[in-house]
Amino acid sequence: VNYVANRGAATQVVDEIRECGRKAIAIQADVAQEVNVMRLFKQAEDELGAVTALVNNAGITGKITRVEDMSSEAMKSVLELNVLATMICSREAVRRMSTKRGGDGGGIVNVSSISPRI
Repeated sequence: VNYVANRGAATQVVDEIRECGRKAIAIQADVAQEVNVMRLFKQAEDELGAVTALVNNAGITGKITRVEDMSSEAMKSVLELNVLATMICSREAVRRMSTKRGGDGGGIVNVSSISPRI
């Protein structure tokens, strides 16, 4: 379970997963930074074994405002996390799960945000 700042919520999810008889750990990493994604996957593999699934759920909307009032920095932040981070995490999962690369296969789920409604 990846988290940026809310360790308590991540720990609660880990506990619920373990109550179901599954293995889980909480790993702090800001996936908007590629170096953190690499560390996240390495730690997960080291502690849990082969990656078999990825759920991309990180996302932001930024300050709710009209598009014409958004700064380019705000737009960049949204795109870096919602698009680029999702693609980097997916790339790293595919590198590990792909049967063509020696993996056992797996699945990726991308969770959308409320952005289409804004």
